[in-house]
Amino acid sequence: MKSSYPKVKIDRTTVAEILPMFMNKGIFTNYNALPEKAGLIKNECHRLEVDELTDELERELLSNVGRYKTNNFVVRDYGNYAIAFSAKMYIDYLEETEIKIEDELLRNEYTVEKINSALNKVKLYKLAHKLSMIILSEAYQQRRLEGVYITKQKILDYLGYSSSEKHIYGDISDAMFSLRWLTYQIFEYRTKIKVQQEAKTIGNFIYSTREDTKSYTLSINPLFFGCVEHLLSDQKYSRAERKELFTRGYISYPTSLLPAVRNYKQAPYLLSHFLISEKGNHHLNDNGYKVIAFRVSRFMEVMNIKHSRAAKRKSAFLNELEEVDIIEKTSPTIDELRQLKPSKLEDQMLYIYINSSPRGLDKKIKSVL
Repeated sequence: MKSSYPKVKIDRTTVAEILPMFMNKGIFTNYNALPEKAGLIKNECHRLEVDELTDELERELLSNVGRYKTNNFVVRDYGNYAIAFSAKMYIDYLEETEIKIEDELLRNEYTVEKINSALNKVKLYKLAHKLSMIILSEAYQQRRLEGVYITKQKILDYLGYSSSEKHIYGDISDAMFSLRWLTYQIFEYRTKIKVQQEAKTIGNFIYSTREDTKSYTLSINPLFFGCVEHLLSDQKYSRAERKELFTRGYISYPTSLLPAVRNYKQAPYLLSHFLISEKGNHHLNDNGYKVIAFRVSRFMEVMNIKHSRAAKRKSAFLNELEEVDIIEKTSPTIDELRQLKPSKLEDQMLYIYINSSPRGLDKKIKSVL
């Protein structure tokens, strides 16, 4: 399939803001031991000898804890935003369709066992992110949101695996399970301290999933497909209508990137997709290059580099930056960045150059497969 990895259109907001939530490992690990949000707040009130926390104190407390649970959700809290993951939809499904044991005690034991089994099966991270890109790519090519048909062999081709690598089938099944049943909410805050909450209910990524020995058939949440749905429409839009319908934007995505990043660690994987989803600086884009310009601290944030020591962050950032094959050059160069003190590096403006032509970028990626 190397020569035929297609270039497709994918909603830019989906790539940049929504799909990164799949890059979370072990969401329900040690679920029973996770602290309850209500208990955390109660204990902090007791410690501070107050009746209730201000919004700012609550935000600071929860962002410092980082991971906790509520009635229906496990929350990953990053300070400026939090992602809430829920398997309640699957649990409700079990209770409504599978649990038919008459004895209440046995039924409760069965329920707990099935729920724990389901939670242990939840696996997101890089594979789920890749599968989401494959599904969106196939939906674009098949020009449909419902009844998208994907063979397991095609999934293996996209991922860069051969059919002899049997271990991947179980991993794909678990990731598909997670994409099918997990629902999400994103809570955005102005800063870690000053609170202005905006919640977005995302729902689940796919639904009506059917699997047989050779394929998956599924439907996609339109929120993830985004404005690309309008690209597939035969309807003619006025300039004003297009401006409104395509505010989220879309990117030309080379699916050849998926096998190319097969062995990438998290940081270069995240950076590769970030660079492709960014528009670049239109004042700097020229000579066939798209130029993505930010301070190094912003790139570190994108790559999820969070070591407590600046020297560790510097080393990790530069080493991972070198692994990204789609980068043509940087300014300053990586050698010049190595000369900077860790305390100075993160405030340094960095200009990353990649091929601005979708065809040229696709050609470069395929050259390293």
